[in-house]
Amino acid sequence: VGMSAAAGAAAQESEAQQEKEFYEALDKQVDKLTDLLDLSDAQIFYVDSIMTHDYMAMQAELKERAFTNAKTMFNMVFDYCVRERIIASNPSRSLKPADYSKLLDYSTHSRNRSDIMHTQEDMQRLFAEADKRAKHPQFHGFYNYNYMMKVHDIIGTRPGELVVLKWKNLDRISGVLKICEQQRIYEGDKTNHDKRTYKTIPYTKNERKSHKGGRDFPVCDELMALFDEIKAMQEAHDIHSEYIFCDLNGDPVKKDHYISYVGRLCKELGIKGKGT
Repeated sequence: VGMSAAAGAAAQESEAQQEKEFYEALDKQVDKLTDLLDLSDAQIFYVDSIMTHDYMAMQAELKERAFTNAKTMFNMVFDYCVRERIIASNPSRSLKPADYSKLLDYSTHSRNRSDIMHTQEDMQRLFAEADKRAKHPQFHGFYNYNYMMKVHDIIGTRPGELVVLKWKNLDRISGVLKICEQQRIYEGDKTNHDKRTYKTIPYTKNERKSHKGGRDFPVCDELMALFDEIKAMQEAHDIHSEYIFCDLNGDPVKKDHYISYVGRLCKELGIKGKGT
């Protein structure tokens, strides 16, 4: 009986800890969305209401009315994002009760946040090491990867979209960055990387092979400051490229090179890789 009671207490403590970590993560995400999207009080309320909804109760008693109310709130938030061109389409339109139940279970139990996201401490270590390497004499003051990692961390786009961002995509007046292209790799001989070809495709993965205008990302002061530093670095080396991240010849950085760099950096620092 004593062992059973101890096991039950441990399970309750573990569940309570998971719930605590879940809500702490949600609070941070709400704060991040508020800063990035410059949300009004009403919009913050809806985002907070959706993300901090009692997911345990929803798992236990998922009723049609509860689903309808939740979907209505999801639609309001995602419709706003579509209008502001932050995303291309509303993903909640086709959501069904059964899908919602599976999504809820998958997001809170099947995946551990630590398995798919680096901690802030990990990110700061990666940034610090990349900044240190950027100062090495062999690079003569021209180094992209530290800036790429920082921009990537803020906008959260795919690596293939990150490497082909262009200066014309950055509207400094409206404070918007347009994400509308991606880099594709076409293999020749898989044993010889020199035979790979890299092409810029005029649509994102979400747009499914046809250009629909891409999506807009609001540029915060931190992000704009990074872009200013990158531009100054290019000008100092007399580089006039259409690409934000380019080599000394003005050509875009290759996405597999960037992915490999981040992977190696994680390994050298003893940080578990989380994918891209």
